[in-house]
Amino acid sequence: MTWAVLSVGALVVFLPSVGLLAGWVPTALARRPGPTRLLGAAGVLLYTAVIAGALPRLVGAPAGVRSGLSRAAVGLVILAILLGIVYDLKRGPMPGSRK
Repeated sequence: MTWAVLSVGALVVFLPSVGLLAGWVPTALARRPGPTRLLGAAGVLLYTAVIAGALPRLVGAPAGVRSGLSRAAVGLVILAILLGIVYDLKRGPMPGSRK
């Protein structure tokens, strides 16, 4: 089950995030320009957090390693959330919306 989640996550989260980092902009984001590389970095951080949480369990790492990497994964998720907030702040309000 875990390998399936990691594989699907690689296709759904990691590859599009790397594409955003490389400069690809999907049509949904192209309508309203913003620093899309921040979203790519956030996606890569989220997938890295999943790897940091799952891989030690898969290989049977000691409890201390699992605990440390779980804490690091929480930090990566928080950093990804902050990048999403920065993206939203830099993008500004939608045209025609109330301020």
